[in-house]
Amino acid sequence: NSHWYPVTWARDVPINQPIRVTLFDVDYVLAKTITSSTGENDDNDEVFFAMLDQCPHKKVALSEGRITECGDKRYFQCS
Repeated sequence: NSHWYPVTWARDVPINQPIRVTLFDVDYVLAKTITSSTGENDDNDEVFFAMLDQCPHKKVALSEGRITECGDKRYFQCS
Protein backbone atom coordinates (compact mmCIF):
# COMPACT_ATOMS: atom_id res chain seq x y z
CA ASN A 1 0.00 0.00 0.00
CA SER A 2 1.32 3.41 -0.99
CA HIS A 3 -0.12 6.58 0.43
CA TRP A 4 0.86 10.20 -0.07
CA TYR A 5 0.54 12.76 2.73
CA PRO A 6 1.16 16.50 2.44
CA VAL A 7 3.95 17.56 4.79
CA THR A 8 4.76 21.11 3.61
CA TRP A 9 4.12 23.56 0.79
CA ALA A 10 6.45 23.17 -2.22
CA ARG A 11 7.20 26.91 -2.08
CA ASP A 12 8.49 26.50 1.50
CA VAL A 13 11.18 23.97 0.54
CA PRO A 14 14.49 25.75 -0.20
CA ILE A 15 16.38 24.82 -3.35
CA ASN A 16 19.36 22.45 -2.85
CA GLN A 17 19.02 22.49 0.94
CA PRO A 18 17.67 19.44 2.79
CA ILE A 19 15.05 20.00 5.49
CA ARG A 20 13.49 17.73 8.10
CA VAL A 21 9.78 16.99 8.08
CA THR A 22 7.97 14.76 10.54
CA LEU A 23 4.98 12.60 9.75
CA PHE A 24 3.42 10.28 12.33
CA ASP A 25 6.48 10.66 14.63
CA VAL A 26 8.87 9.60 11.85
CA ASP A 27 11.50 12.07 10.58
CA TYR A 28 12.11 12.39 6.84
CA VAL A 29 14.60 14.47 4.87
CA LEU A 30 13.13 16.43 1.99
CA ALA A 31 14.90 18.43 -0.72
CA LYS A 32 14.04 20.30 -3.89
CA THR A 33 16.34 20.76 -6.87
CA ILE A 34 15.86 22.52 -10.19
CA THR A 35 16.58 20.79 -13.49
CA SER A 36 16.72 22.46 -16.87
CA SER A 37 14.14 21.27 -19.33
CA THR A 38 15.38 20.29 -22.79
CA GLY A 39 12.04 20.96 -24.45
CA GLU A 40 10.97 23.91 -26.59
CA ASN A 41 10.35 26.06 -23.54
CA ASP A 42 13.29 27.10 -21.44
CA ASP A 43 11.35 26.21 -18.31
CA ASN A 44 12.96 24.67 -15.25
CA ASP A 45 11.41 21.72 -13.45
CA GLU A 46 11.30 21.28 -9.68
CA VAL A 47 12.34 17.80 -8.56
CA PHE A 48 11.68 16.62 -5.00
CA PHE A 49 13.54 13.91 -3.06
CA ALA A 50 12.52 12.35 0.25
CA MET A 51 13.71 9.50 2.44
CA LEU A 52 14.14 8.61 6.10
CA ASP A 53 16.20 11.25 7.85
CA GLN A 54 19.01 8.93 8.86
CA CYS A 55 22.31 8.15 7.18
CA PRO A 56 22.51 4.36 6.73
CA HIS A 57 26.20 4.36 7.69
CA LYS A 58 26.61 6.92 10.49
CA LYS A 59 22.99 7.06 11.76
CA VAL A 60 23.10 10.89 11.73
CA ALA A 61 20.37 13.14 10.35
CA LEU A 62 20.65 13.66 6.59
CA SER A 63 18.73 16.93 7.00
CA GLU A 64 21.86 18.32 8.71
CA GLY A 65 23.92 17.56 5.60
CA ARG A 66 23.79 18.80 2.03
CA ILE A 67 22.88 17.90 -1.55
CA THR A 68 25.83 16.81 -3.68
CA GLU A 69 26.02 16.28 -7.43
CA CYS A 70 27.78 13.53 -9.33
CA GLY A 71 27.29 13.96 -13.05
CA ASP A 72 23.61 14.56 -13.64
CA LYS A 73 22.52 12.89 -10.37
CA ARG A 74 22.00 14.45 -6.95
CA TYR A 75 22.43 12.75 -3.58
CA PHE A 76 21.92 13.44 0.11
CA GLN A 77 25.27 13.66 1.88
CA CYS A 78 25.42 13.54 5.67
CA SER A 79 27.35 16.11 7.67
